[in-house]
Amino acid sequence: MSLFTGRCTAGISARMVTSINFIRHYSKIRHAYSNYQKVNVIGYPFSVGQLFIMGIIYNYNVVAVFRLVWSRKSVTISLTISLYATSVNSLGRSVVDLGNLDIDNSRKGEQFGIIKDPSTISAASKMLSDKIRMVLQNEGLPLTVGGDHSLAIGSVHGHASTVEDLCVLWIDTHADINSGESTVTGNMHGMPLTYLMKEMEEKRTPGFEWAKPCITAKDIAYIGLRDTDPGEFKYIEDIGIHMATMADIDHHGMAAVFERALDTINPRRDRPLFVSWDIDVFDPSEAPSTGTVARGGFTLREGLHLAEQIAKSGLLVGCDLVEVNPKIGSKEDVEKTMDTACLVMEALLGKTRRANVYQKR
Repeated sequence: MSLFTGRCTAGISARMVTSINFIRHYSKIRHAYSNYQKVNVIGYPFSVGQLFIMGIIYNYNVVAVFRLVWSRKSVTISLTISLYATSVNSLGRSVVDLGNLDIDNSRKGEQFGIIKDPSTISAASKMLSDKIRMVLQNEGLPLTVGGDHSLAIGSVHGHASTVEDLCVLWIDTHADINSGESTVTGNMHGMPLTYLMKEMEEKRTPGFEWAKPCITAKDIAYIGLRDTDPGEFKYIEDIGIHMATMADIDHHGMAAVFERALDTINPRRDRPLFVSWDIDVFDPSEAPSTGTVARGGFTLREGLHLAEQIAKSGLLVGCDLVEVNPKIGSKEDVEKTMDTACLVMEALLGKTRRANVYQKR
């Protein structure tokens, strides 16, 4: 029987209960305090993995970093970094903008079967993986602001190479587990999990030998799916990834869906958690400036509740925010999408809607 479902047998000693509580407490101290104190923002200016040319959020990285920790009404782009850093420190968080990775974002026209530009994507992903390992070794929490979702090959690999026993929440409209056999477009932003999962190793294309598969089906859960290709759905069912669709969220509510996902991949709440968040999980009314929209997604309230619960868990060790594209839509569309993205990042870092302050653990 499991302690965490409330069904405790009489044979479990008080000492064991105390030990389990200590593990959960230590997990929160280790992952929330040590890593939340220093947040390192990495810009990933890359869009080769998808169809659209992206004026991606990294063009706005200074705005995004300011918005992580300041009241949205009090910040202007003219604020200096020194003034910004002073205010962040007073809130107990040090946020460092590490700038954009110097990566090749040009399409070479190379193909392996239907898959487009795998060598370019592999080289950029390796740079990101190396950067994330460096940040983690310096006890910072990496926040990668990107480009298309192919960046997860590098970000998840970098985390899994450094953080023991990592688990992953994949928050997205799409499953991103296509292969060369199942993809219709050949765009690799729909394939990153194929290059990360041990069960999918035989579906990988050459050129990613540096990125050994690093997670299994028991390590990852989806939240927010509503546009899954038939081939992807078969892979998910065959290898047994936990999946929560928008229908599940409608039926059970976001709080229950999140707890069920953690119960599956992190039942003792003692595993460090990485979050890969695609902005297109939101309904287009909340985030219109992205390349692959589908109606019926998260409301802003659902997204913020999920982000707040992730922060409250004390397990977060790193996250991505991807697929914001300021070249799509009107000025109002871009501003709304940017606002949604920044609110999510704030909430993931501990800001709550209870008051205009950050959670104190």
